[in-house]
Amino acid sequence: MGKPREALAYSILLSAGYGLPKDISAANGLVEQVLGELSVNDLLRLMVAPGDRDDFNPVILKSLISKGYSVSEEKIKWVCEKKSLDEKLRVMNGFADHINDSLGDQYYSRFTDISKEEERCASDLKAQLPNHISKSIALPASTIPQATTNKSPERVQSAGMARPQGVAKSLQKTPVTPDVEKQADTGYLNGSPPPVAAGLSTFTVDNKSGGADAIARIYLNGDKPAIRQIYIKIGEKFTAKELAPGRYVLRYRFIGSEDTFEADKIFTLQEVSTDEGTRFSNVSVTLFTVANGNMKVKRVPNEKF
Repeated sequence: MGKPREALAYSILLSAGYGLPKDISAANGLVEQVLGELSVNDLLRLMVAPGDRDDFNPVILKSLISKGYSVSEEKIKWVCEKKSLDEKLRVMNGFADHINDSLGDQYYSRFTDISKEEERCASDLKAQLPNHISKSIALPASTIPQATTNKSPERVQSAGMARPQGVAKSLQKTPVTPDVEKQADTGYLNGSPPPVAAGLSTFTVDNKSGGADAIARIYLNGDKPAIRQIYIKIGEKFTAKELAPGRYVLRYRFIGSEDTFEADKIFTLQEVSTDEGTRFSNVSVTLFTVANGNMKVKRVPNEKF
C-alpha cells in the first residue's frame, strides 16, 4: 500500500515470529522492497530489533552507508563475520569430528570458503565508504563527554550564527495571514512526527537574541524530510536529543518572515566507543546577530524548508 514503515514493522513480526509463523526470507524480502524509502533511524532500529537477520544485516549496512551514515571498518568486519558465524561453527564442529578422515578435508575446504565470503562481504561494504576510508574518527578527548552516564556532555561544536543581511527587514513585514506554524511553547513543532531515538548526540538551538520566535529544522545530509523540527520562542533554547551519528544541515526561519536560511556549515555528529563508555557529540548553535559571527548563513528556496 506504499507504506514503507508499516512494511518494516511487519517484517520484524515475521523475523521474530511474533503472532505469526517465523519467516526470515519473507521478512528480509519485505525490507528489501522498501529499503530506499526507509530513513537512517529506521534502519538503525531494524538492526537491533527482535528477530534473526544476521544474513541481511550487510544489506542494511550498505543502505546506511549510501545514506551518509558513519560506519567504521570494525563495524563492517563484525557484521560480515556475524553473518556466517553459525555456519562457521557448524563446519568447525564437523571438522573436529572428522579431522582424521577424508571428510575432514571437505570441512576444512568449506571453512576456507566461508572465510573468503566474509572477506568479499567486507570488501564490498568498504568500497561504498567515501574515498574508501572509514568515517568514524576519534574525537579529541577535550571536546567530548567522558561517557554515556554524563548527563551534561561538553559541546563539540558551538557557533553564534550571524543573521544574513536583509533578515531584520524581513522581520518587520506584516504577514498577510497569521503564521500557521506559530505556537505557544518552545519544543518540537506541533504536528511534526515524534522523534525517533537512534543515537546519543544532541543538537541545541538557542534563540536568546533572534528578534522573533524561530522554527528550526535539522536534516540528515540536507535531505528532506527533517529529522527534527523545533519551535524556539525568542529568549529560549531547545535541545534535540538522541540523534544518530551523521552529517546534518540546519535550516530556519523566523515567525512573521517568509525567508528561509541555511547554516553554511555541515554539522558532523559522532559516537566513539571507549573503555569508559560511548562518547558523543553535542552541537550548539545560537541564532543572533553578532558583529563578527563565526558562521555564515545563506538564503535558500522556501521549498527546501
